Amino acid sequence: MMSKQTFWNSSSWGEGNIGTPIMSDIVDVVKSGYMSLKIEIPPGNNSRANIFHKFSSIQDWSKNEYIILQFYGQCTNKAIEFVIKDAKGKKQWWIFKDEFLGWKQLTIPLNSSLGWKQSDDYTDLSNIQSIDLHFTPELGDIFFLDKIIRREIQKG
Repeated sequence: MMSKQTFWNSSSWGEGNIGTPIMSDIVDVVKSGYMSLKIEIPPGNNSRANIFHKFSSIQDWSKNEYIILQFYGQCTNKAIEFVIKDAKGKKQWWIFKDEFLGWKQLTIPLNSSLGWKQSDDYTDLSNIQSIDLHFTPELGDIFFLDKIIRREIQKG
């Protein structure tokens, strides 16, 4: 199984007191499987941070109805954005708040304008190039992410 740490990259930007997230695979805080990703926010000179993955080949998500994130809440009350970008640079994002303690399964409806979807323009779900999680953390915040699951549209 691929390391979650090597799947993701991280960066930070803006002016502030946090640095680029430090990621590590851990086995003691896990929702499913045998490891999850620990995301720690170190000191630095930035205000925002993200983890991201650029796929080696374009992904076709047009037959997917949902993306499910297994996220460990710390009750920081911070907004976290899940972002998808297509090959033309168009993006969609969904915002959720870290207002729960422990593991929560967050279901993101890809083909629905209901809920918390926002976008610059319509993203071509048949040409997904990358995914991101954006944070506006405080120094010392720790986040955990387990699986990201794609669910295909169920035919009735």
